[in-house]
Amino acid sequence: MSKNPQCENCGGTDYILESGYYFCSECNVQSQEIIEQVYDFYGGRTTTVTKQIPAATVNDESVQKDSSLIRKSLTSWEVLNHILVGLVKELELLGASPELKRITLKLWAQYLMKIEVAFISKQVQKKPRLGVLFRKIDAELVYGAPENVSQAHRKPIYRPRKRKRVKSSSAVSDTSRTTASSRSEKHRLTLKKKALAKAEYLESGSMLSQSSILTMESLSETLSQASSQRSNKLRYTKHAKRSFVSLLESAKDLQELERKEVQSKLMSREAISVRHVTLMRIVAVLRLALILAEQDIHLADLFRWTEEGYLSLRNAEKLLPNDVTVEKDVKGVFGNYPDSRYQTENKVGNLSTLLGFHELKVNLRPTIVRYCNELSLPDEIMDIIDKLIYIHPAEVKVTTTSNYEGRAMAIIVFVLKLLFGLDGVTERKLSNLAKIINRDFDGKQPFNWIEWMKYINTRTAVCSHYHPSLREKYYPNSRVGGPDPFLSQWDNTPVRQILLRKHVIDNTIKDTVRRTLRGLMSDPVDPFPPSKTPLTSAINIILSKKQINLSQNVRNILNTDFKEYSVNYILSPDIEDFIEKKFNFTYSPELGCEHLKVKPTKFQSTTTRPFKSKNIKKIKLYLTDNERKIVDEEKPQQSIIKDESNTSNRLKNEDIYYFPHYYWIYRGNFRKQSTTVSQFDNLASEFFPESFLWLLRYCSSIIGQPIRDLYLELKYVQDIYFKFKF
Repeated sequence: MSKNPQCENCGGTDYILESGYYFCSECNVQSQEIIEQVYDFYGGRTTTVTKQIPAATVNDESVQKDSSLIRKSLTSWEVLNHILVGLVKELELLGASPELKRITLKLWAQYLMKIEVAFISKQVQKKPRLGVLFRKIDAELVYGAPENVSQAHRKPIYRPRKRKRVKSSSAVSDTSRTTASSRSEKHRLTLKKKALAKAEYLESGSMLSQSSILTMESLSETLSQASSQRSNKLRYTKHAKRSFVSLLESAKDLQELERKEVQSKLMSREAISVRHVTLMRIVAVLRLALILAEQDIHLADLFRWTEEGYLSLRNAEKLLPNDVTVEKDVKGVFGNYPDSRYQTENKVGNLSTLLGFHELKVNLRPTIVRYCNELSLPDEIMDIIDKLIYIHPAEVKVTTTSNYEGRAMAIIVFVLKLLFGLDGVTERKLSNLAKIINRDFDGKQPFNWIEWMKYINTRTAVCSHYHPSLREKYYPNSRVGGPDPFLSQWDNTPVRQILLRKHVIDNTIKDTVRRTLRGLMSDPVDPFPPSKTPLTSAINIILSKKQINLSQNVRNILNTDFKEYSVNYILSPDIEDFIEKKFNFTYSPELGCEHLKVKPTKFQSTTTRPFKSKNIKKIKLYLTDNERKIVDEEKPQQSIIKDESNTSNRLKNEDIYYFPHYYWIYRGNFRKQSTTVSQFDNLASEFFPESFLWLLRYCSSIIGQPIRDLYLELKYVQDIYFKFKF
């Protein structure tokens, strides 16, 4: 051996041969590169050769390929944990407080402890317990259960049949002979078993004395196999045990079809239970954490950011690590997308009750301020709302039916209806008066309702032209804007839906579509950043871009800042003398429209009438500085005008300007459960004044709710302040 390799431990080249292996003379470490091999030839001749083992070459591509094929399987709880962490990080990028992460972690840990998945015991390490609708992968990974065991809870429940003893028709003597023969047969079998056991014992003892057949490795393997067999027994939560016992008791005396029906009812009830972990429960944990962190982020914001592609609720799979594989029964988690506000708030209320938050309330004042800014209302509107909040706090208790965005917007609608009447006549007369008096009354520009409506409609149309999400929301059937916003959104936001990680749209396909549509583009449009006030942020960005072509008339309308306008000309007690002396106008404290006694619409789809015919009720209001009290008084029956042509109002003298001390209320009684959205839309289109209906629709679009839900909250707000005793 001319040249020996260096030792990997000390670097020496001198080796000692021992039993065919070479050991370093310095550190006595066996060499892995040289070895002695003995070759036997025919005739008894042998040859000894020292052979150097070549170093194994590693291919980087093969290593990467093998590592990519190694994928981990996670339980459904671990998958949802990754999703929750990813959603919290995305919300922090969207402006949420860093405190949200700590609160979410505590809520998630407390929730897992309640459903007996984690943090069950402080003394002994216990495995997660399974619920009623546990997933197969959870039972396999946690308890090593085979498929037949993990799917046993989904099989139909059968009633055990009692065995009936069949009496023999033979005589008693035959029975006694049979009994005697069976006893003797059992005795012979017992003797054979004893002899066989003794022989096995002697044989095993002799083998054990010669050589030990059980090593430590085989013993540990045997114990592990035994423990794995014992671990196949599934452990259930206390709630699941009670449910299964109740199911067995109720199905004990039922027929097969009835038992299947009882079992399906249990499974359906557990599927919507707060204890069954799904993506909607993750959103409920996140929503409750936002409430505890006092963040002004509601479900309408979460759903809007999801539509815009900034929040991964619809494509939550991309939040998982790359080396994680999602099993078949866990993929249903991603399809359970929470797109209903009512269902999500129901889960939030149930979760707060489960975790012990029984008196948790949400302060709505920050939300009201944000909505006033989004509506571009004067700052004095918020001053009036603060006075109402002083009378009754703007707080909503966390329950299964709470509507936080609707309550906040309902307070704003209540104040606007209180000031401008919104009966189709009064607000127009006040707008004409605002044009006439201009800045002569208190030095500020008076708020003009008609001009404000024009501003809101223009802003919505312009923003929808350049903002793809707003266009889908306000003009779903329009293709105004072309491919510009679409491509800008595609370039800067993630893919909206991902069914499987390997089925993501290929980049070549996207590039081909992008090049095809790029020729149709006029000017590139920068993507709009996420915002809590999307319309206000979008219009500010659009007006700052000089390359966006807008007519001068449209720019003049959009540059109007209605926040600097004033509504003091409506509230001031000196307005009556001012308009009579300077403009020779007549002042009236009534509404400009007489509402008629109307009959409810009959709906064929319901057996009961959701609306009852009652008179329109008017409330007299005193809003002066010296006297602020609300008196509830019925309008006399003589003032209700009966019109055979079914007209809902009549105009009064053109020289009369109305400063309403009255508030109209439609007294139709209806319930959310018995009245559909389309039914209420038909009622509102028939009976509500045009301006009031327009305000309801626009405010409902901001919070992402139907006008029925907003009007229900408005009725609640009206009842609060009109029944308040000063």
